[in-house]
Amino acid sequence: MNRRAIIVALLASLAIAMLLWSKLQKAPPVGPIAPVVQQPAIVKKAVVVSIKAIAARTMLEDAIIKDAFEVRELIASSVPDVAITNIASLTGLYTSVTILPGDIMTPMRLMDANQIPNLARAVPPGRRAVSIAVSKVTSVGGFIQQGDYVDIIATFKPKGSESVSKIVLQNIQVLAVGGSYQFSGGIPTMTPAIAAAKVDLITLAVTPEELEKVIQLDDSTTFKFVLKNPNDKDKRVLTKGATQRSVLEEIGHPDYVRVTSTPTGTSEPAKIVIAPADNGKVEIMYGATGRREIYKYGGPAAAKYQRLQDSMPGYTPPVMSGAAEAYSEGQYMQGAEE
Repeated sequence: MNRRAIIVALLASLAIAMLLWSKLQKAPPVGPIAPVVQQPAIVKKAVVVSIKAIAARTMLEDAIIKDAFEVRELIASSVPDVAITNIASLTGLYTSVTILPGDIMTPMRLMDANQIPNLARAVPPGRRAVSIAVSKVTSVGGFIQQGDYVDIIATFKPKGSESVSKIVLQNIQVLAVGGSYQFSGGIPTMTPAIAAAKVDLITLAVTPEELEKVIQLDDSTTFKFVLKNPNDKDKRVLTKGATQRSVLEEIGHPDYVRVTSTPTGTSEPAKIVIAPADNGKVEIMYGATGRREIYKYGGPAAAKYQRLQDSMPGYTPPVMSGAAEAYSEGQYMQGAEE
């Protein structure tokens, strides 16, 4: 009987052990559970990519586009936001830089015909480009640069009359200096633009009427360029021109004196006119062409010129009536004509 009890106890123990083992296998694991991470979806974007090298300023025709570009799907995060996606949109455009194989096409790598950097397209509508030979003296010491605005002053020497200096052209745009041209107008060609003691060229943008004047000045007279402040480029001035007579008269030089001319028999006010002073020179003519000058430093007016001061005082003409002004003892004196 004890043997049966032992066998029953063993069987019961085995059943209980099997039941506990089964429960332990089905029980949830103890400790933290690692989260399940899902792989993100790879987003791709179709963009235009070059497969051949293309030189800058090349027009993209259909044959070139078909041979040198393709649409390729790339990871969206690795391409620029402005990348070109339509290959047909390249037709008729120009490359602004050299394109290398594998380059992703963007608008910065392209330009239209109006943006091609050449001098002809930089000429403003209605104007012409003309080049003038200049030197360091005639070009403001060589400091004229691309994008500046200049005036042109010329000295004319007409027959039978004294020479006159006059500003003849104003607000002339400088397109280029020397043989170089920068596409960006804000970039100077060089500093200084014209090498010292070297004759070079300045290219100007002028109207057809100004073009004729520039060619005439370059062919027949002497002229200089005058550099303007950029803030004054749209401001024009009106001048009368200057002669030797007008300059000497303005500073009160005794070579030219002021006299009044009162019209007789009229009520018009007296007019101040300029009369050359007597310098004591006498010319003796021999036939049609022979000439001899005597008393050049003598004569009635010699003493006056011998006593001139080194620095001339300022001169304000007095109100005179039919009188001529004379200079004596370093001062201006008024003498009446008998």
